[in-house]
Amino acid sequence: MKTKTALLLSIYVCLMVLLVPSVSASSLPSMQGEAVPSGTVVTGESYSGSPATNAIDGDLTTYWNSGSSSGTIQLNFTSPTPISGVQIAANAFPETSEVYTIYGLSNDKWTRISPPTTLSVKWNSQYKPTILDPISVTPGFYSGIKIQVNAAGYSWVAISEISILRANICSGLDGEMPPKGTTITGTSYPGTEAVNAIDCNLLSYWNSGSSNGMLQLNFPSATAVSSINIAANAYPETDVVYTIYGLLHGSWNQISTSTRYFVNWSPQYNPTLLTPISVTPDYYDGLRIQVNATGTSWAAISEITLSSSLVTGLPSDSKANIIPPMSSNNFPSGLVESSNANLGDGYQAFDRQDNTQGWTPNSVQNQWLSYKFASPVVLVKYTIKPVNHTVGPSRAPKNWKFEGYDGTKWVTLDTRTGITDWKATVAKDFSFVNNTAYDKYRIFVNDNNGDPQYLTIGEMEMMGFDLNIVKNLVATPGDHSITLSWNPLNTATGYNIYQDGVKINQSSVTTNTYKITGLTNSNTYHLGVSALLLSGESATTLVIGIPTPSDFNIIPKMSSNTSPSGLVEFSNAYYGDGYQAFDRQDNTQGWTPNSVQNQWLSYKFSSPKTIVRYTIKPVNHVVGPSRAPKDWKLEGYDGTKWVTLDARTGIIDWQATLAKEFTFTNSTAYDKYRLFVNNNNGDPQYLTIGEMEMIEKN
Repeated sequence: MKTKTALLLSIYVCLMVLLVPSVSASSLPSMQGEAVPSGTVVTGESYSGSPATNAIDGDLTTYWNSGSSSGTIQLNFTSPTPISGVQIAANAFPETSEVYTIYGLSNDKWTRISPPTTLSVKWNSQYKPTILDPISVTPGFYSGIKIQVNAAGYSWVAISEISILRANICSGLDGEMPPKGTTITGTSYPGTEAVNAIDCNLLSYWNSGSSNGMLQLNFPSATAVSSINIAANAYPETDVVYTIYGLLHGSWNQISTSTRYFVNWSPQYNPTLLTPISVTPDYYDGLRIQVNATGTSWAAISEITLSSSLVTGLPSDSKANIIPPMSSNNFPSGLVESSNANLGDGYQAFDRQDNTQGWTPNSVQNQWLSYKFASPVVLVKYTIKPVNHTVGPSRAPKNWKFEGYDGTKWVTLDTRTGITDWKATVAKDFSFVNNTAYDKYRIFVNDNNGDPQYLTIGEMEMMGFDLNIVKNLVATPGDHSITLSWNPLNTATGYNIYQDGVKINQSSVTTNTYKITGLTNSNTYHLGVSALLLSGESATTLVIGIPTPSDFNIIPKMSSNTSPSGLVEFSNAYYGDGYQAFDRQDNTQGWTPNSVQNQWLSYKFSSPKTIVRYTIKPVNHVVGPSRAPKDWKLEGYDGTKWVTLDARTGIIDWQATLAKEFTFTNSTAYDKYRLFVNNNNGDPQYLTIGEMEMIEKN
């Protein structure tokens, strides 16, 4: 590679736009995911001799070099590709921290799909890149991705290889399918087994055989979940209550409110797609979905998918290694101790280097290696990896204890014997039940796997959760705002608030809530809260928030002109009763009077409301737009006369099933509103309103 000095003397920048073949993901050692699709076009400003195509050529010894300390590389795919994450093999000289932000191309629009993520990139004189941890992105189908990189200091930006983690998406539903290896159980009616709820087929379903039922999903490993997406069925149509429970650290707990939905019946078995059910964001080992239908309807689910607002960098779960990459026995934090060290110092088991080095004591029996955290943590899993050498497996531990120190003695948390089937550079993970926080943990190895000279641990990780971080962070959307709330932390003197990676509070926040204002509705924001401790600032807990107006349609889902509440009236109905414009059904039915001109439809509330917005949607039919209103007035009734609140003329660009929204100024509350339609959009026979909504003033 060019040094920085040579780069500054001879740099010239060229824009490379090349078409490259895809490579097999198996040709990318140590990288997760797979190569980008065949035919991908890659572009990026490049230093001479290090074009953007090097980042997707399957060769870790070549690289794209932006020619400066920042750069953007863009990949355009031949067709939309499901992506849930991106992994990067990166280079730097000198070693530095780099901030990566990923953007996705969907429907010809670029949007950010990951938070700014800071990762450490090392320098290697043999040009061996640093394989970075995968960066999670919002799962979806993307026609391309951009990776924006900003390096600290004066190091240049270079990427050896990019791989993508494919999202497991079920067409028709948001979120991702449960991870491969998930098992699902639940009492079922014959022929409608529980597995139908995770088969990615919306026309098959699980049926409990009664009005109540429960499905249980057990994941192969801890899985990030912040909401559940359900496609549901019912016969006859009815209200159904859903309650979600999560398995965390061996215990089942309710993680959602009990949420009621109206579920339709379809003779074609087309399910009702429910609004996502929010749960307490965390990494769960399993989920239970309790279903309670009203009346005689059976409980049925066609499909379940999962969504997560948890992003890379959250250290509070039982999935992430919470020991930092160590470069000495006490740097960057914590303390590594050992019985002794012959060839490899203790910290080399925690340096995250996949090489021939590791901790090697001077005996193959009864040796120990420990790590002390700055504050107590609860560990529930650890991993061990042999060194990257042919003799690695024979030097790996065979019999050992994993222990926590309570201040006076070592407490055995896990015991393993006869662990023999090691492979070089392949880690094994070991889970155990633990609810106690210790600041120091150790592995006490009784025997290795037969090597007469050495016992060696190549790499070791410890997984658990830090008691000194913000827990249960929730982002509650508002109009141009998001309110963050979290569990108070007794050890914290205050908190810092982060928006898209930037601290936004001027002084320490001393309460466990914080309102962020001035946001753009419907935009996605990556938000975080850290705790200020006597020992310093904690890791940041992250959550995604989307500002949303607090107003909503206040006409209930009507099943008749008077039920469940209010009163629907109209000039007349030829076919399609008045309430069918308020039944929230996206079908071919709606209110249809016997004339295409001068017809009206009204709704009376049980008490006066101040309406400031309304929507109209044509019926779901090719003739829907021509039957939709063209000229009309929206009126409020003051007890003696109709008062015009909004008038529209020449509204012609309707599309079937797409609602139009109309806003007006109004400060008076009326109990009855009506739409008076002068003309439709040209259909000679019918005027039809598929659906109508009314929204109250905040």
